[in-house]
Amino acid sequence: MKKYSKPFFKMESSGTKIIKMPKTVTRRKAVLCAVIAAVTAIIFTLAVLWFYLSNSAFGQTLTKLYALNRLVQQNYTGSVSTEKLDEALLNAYVDTMDDKYGFYEGAKSAEAVADSFKGESYGVGITVLYEKANHCLFVYRVYEGGPAEQAGLKVGDRITAVDGQTVKELGYKKAVAAIKKQKNTAVTLTVLRGSQTVELKPVCGEFTEQTVFYRLIGQKAYIQITGFNDATVTQFEKALAFANTQKATGLVFDVRDNGGGTVDSAAKMLDLLLGECNIISVEYKNQPKKVLYRSNKEKTNLPMVVIANGETASAAELFTAALRDAGNAKIVGNTTYGKGVMQRTYFFNDGSCVRMTVAKFYPPGGVCFDQKGIDPDVTVTYTAEQQNNYHLLGDADPYIQAALKAF
Repeated sequence: MKKYSKPFFKMESSGTKIIKMPKTVTRRKAVLCAVIAAVTAIIFTLAVLWFYLSNSAFGQTLTKLYALNRLVQQNYTGSVSTEKLDEALLNAYVDTMDDKYGFYEGAKSAEAVADSFKGESYGVGITVLYEKANHCLFVYRVYEGGPAEQAGLKVGDRITAVDGQTVKELGYKKAVAAIKKQKNTAVTLTVLRGSQTVELKPVCGEFTEQTVFYRLIGQKAYIQITGFNDATVTQFEKALAFANTQKATGLVFDVRDNGGGTVDSAAKMLDLLLGECNIISVEYKNQPKKVLYRSNKEKTNLPMVVIANGETASAAELFTAALRDAGNAKIVGNTTYGKGVMQRTYFFNDGSCVRMTVAKFYPPGGVCFDQKGIDPDVTVTYTAEQQNNYHLLGDADPYIQAALKAF
């Protein structure tokens, strides 16, 4: 460090010397000087901004947009919706980024985006599949504590009509939309349960989305994860506690058709399984790779198998790769989707938001799987008949059977 022979300011023995303002400088003059300084700063800022706008491509676009707006205001005989214009301009900007995973959402839609991070949703709390041959909605999942469960709906039920209109008449999309009404509004579902027809009236409301489902198959704990959000972590902890209580001898994690979610929740779940290691590393724009999450020393001693397929993506792939790299887990199924990049969502003051890709992420092994996917150790495929009826296979599902044999 350089040493300076003279100080930059003079110090008195008792502290910093205070220089009093001469009496000739009045308060009015001081205020005037402050105003002049502020105006000068504003003029300078505007000059810099004008220079930037005049000489950058983006600035020229804004100038042209301003000119267009002036022409429209002066000459167009119709009217322009400011709200629609705002939405169109911001959507167009994001579209030109060619970010496969980026988007802009207005304030109304952005609220649902924020809720999805927390695992909050509204509706009746079910997942349905369309059985075309039977013209009905097969109830594939019923969320614990949701309105549907409270109304008595069960997995395996078949919804044949919604508010008196048959699913055949409505079609799949309209039937699903008809079930999800406004909050605190009841919907009448005609349900075929075996050979018996019953009528149930769940009330649409808020509920925590269930993303973890588990059961014991033999001596192995089968844990299905359908997404990753804040609520998933607590549900996953319950699944691991169940495995421990049941004295499971192995863990099967099924992340088929799991499109991902928040990296933070995936990291917290991996921390419950893996020993001390770098769980996730990231590479931001113009920055070197750095560790984002690190696991502690605690880990499970149970052997693990992961079931994945071509729709396993993003955080679900990270979960899969981390268990393979640091937990010696075997992978059963098909090559995964190949999304090894991370998005960040930014919220504006008006409640709208934009999401964009901001980094590549790496599992413990250090290899990014973006656009490549993760290859399985054991490949499994459905027959045509199994593909059409996979929701009825249960534990006989060949993917599950292959996972049990992989231990």
